[in-house]
Amino acid sequence: MNIIKNSFWNILKNSFWNILGVAAPALIVIPSVGMLARNLGVDLFGLYSIIFIIVGYGGLIDAGISKSVIYFISNNRANSQKILEIISTASILIFIIALSIVFTVYISLDYILDSIIMSSHIAYEDVVFSIQMVLILIPFSILIVIYQGYIEGVENFYQLNMLRVFTTPLTTLIPALLTIYEPSLVFAVYGIIISKIISLLASVGYFYKDLGLKSYRIYFSKDVIKDIYRFGSWISISNI
Repeated sequence: MNIIKNSFWNILKNSFWNILGVAAPALIVIPSVGMLARNLGVDLFGLYSIIFIIVGYGGLIDAGISKSVIYFISNNRANSQKILEIISTASILIFIIALSIVFTVYISLDYILDSIIMSSHIAYEDVVFSIQMVLILIPFSILIVIYQGYIEGVENFYQLNMLRVFTTPLTTLIPALLTIYEPSLVFAVYGIIISKIISLLASVGYFYKDLGLKSYRIYFSKDVIKDIYRFGSWISISNI
C-alpha cells in the first residue's frame, strides 16, 4: 500500500514540475514575442519565425539518440563511469550526425533561397548570414538535449524544469531586447544564439556539478554506440 501511495505522490509531484516547466515560461515568452513582432515588422518577423522553426526542428536530427541517453542513464544512474561514457559517446555521435546534415544544407543554401520569393524590403545578405549562423548553432543546440537527457534520466524533474523555466524564455526575451537596439533579423538571430549558449552552459554546468566532476575525459565507446543504435533506431522510425 505504501509503495502505491509513494508512487502516486511521485507521479503527482513530477507532473506538477513538468506542467510548471511548460506554463511558467509562457508568462515571459508571449509578451516577448509580441515585442519582437513590433520591433521587426511583418516581413522580418515572418523570416525570424521560419528561422526559429529551423532551430526547433533541428532537434529531429538527434535520430532517437537523446531518448536512448535518457533510457541508459536511468538504467545506470549509480555508475558514474558508465554515465560519462554514455554522455560523451552520445555527444560526439550526435554532433557528427548534425554537422554532416547541416553542412549539406549550408553548401546548398544559395540554391534553396533562390527558390523562395524574397521580399524586396529585406536584404538578401542578412537572410543568408542569419540562416548560416543558425545552421552552425544547431549541432551545439542539440547537445543541450543530451545533457538535459541526463537530468531526466536520473529523474530530477524539479531541476530539469527549473532549468527550463530559466532558459526557455531567453529564446524570445533576448532577441526582443536586442531588436530594441537594432531592429534587424541579424540581431534577432544573435539573440537566439546567446540564449542557446546560456542554455548549453547551464545544462553542462549542472552535469558537472551533479557528478562532482573537475575535469572531463572524452569517451567514444563502440558498445554504447551499438546500444544507442538498437534502442534509438526504432524511435527514429516512429518519428518519421
